[in-house]
Amino acid sequence: MNYTKIGTTDFFMGMKQNRESIIKNSKVIIFEGLKSVMKADDYGYDYCLAAETSCLNDEQIKILIQLGVKDVIIGFDSDVELSNISENKNIKKLKRFCNVYAIKDKHQLLGKKEDKMAPVDKGKEVFKTLLEQVVRL
Repeated sequence: MNYTKIGTTDFFMGMKQNRESIIKNSKVIIFEGLKSVMKADDYGYDYCLAAETSCLNDEQIKILIQLGVKDVIIGFDSDVELSNISENKNIKKLKRFCNVYAIKDKHQLLGKKEDKMAPVDKGKEVFKTLLEQVVRL
C-alpha cells in the first residue's frame, strides 16, 4: 500500500521479479497497478511492470531505455484515454528508442470507461484478445 502520493517514482513495481523475462523477451507490458502485474503473471505473461500511476515520468522512461527492450506495451486502465497516452511528452521520447504500443479496448470487452477496469480484470482470454489488438503509438 502506498502511503504517499505516487507520481515522481524512479522505479517500477515488479522489476525485481520480472527483469530477466523482460530482457529475454525484449518486451514489457506496463500496467498502472501491481495487482494487474500479478494477474498477468498468473496468465503466463511474466514480462510486466507496474508504474503505480497512469503517466510515465522521466525516471521511468530512463529505466525502460536502459533495459533495451524492443517493444513497450502500455496497458493502463480503461478510464485512461489513448490520446492522453500518445500525446504524453515522455511517451514521445520513449518512441525514439523502441516501439510503443497501447492496449485499446476496441469492442468494449472491459465494459464502460467509467468502470476503470485494467486489461487483465476480465480474465485471461479477454486479456489475450486485447493484446492481439494493440495499436502502435
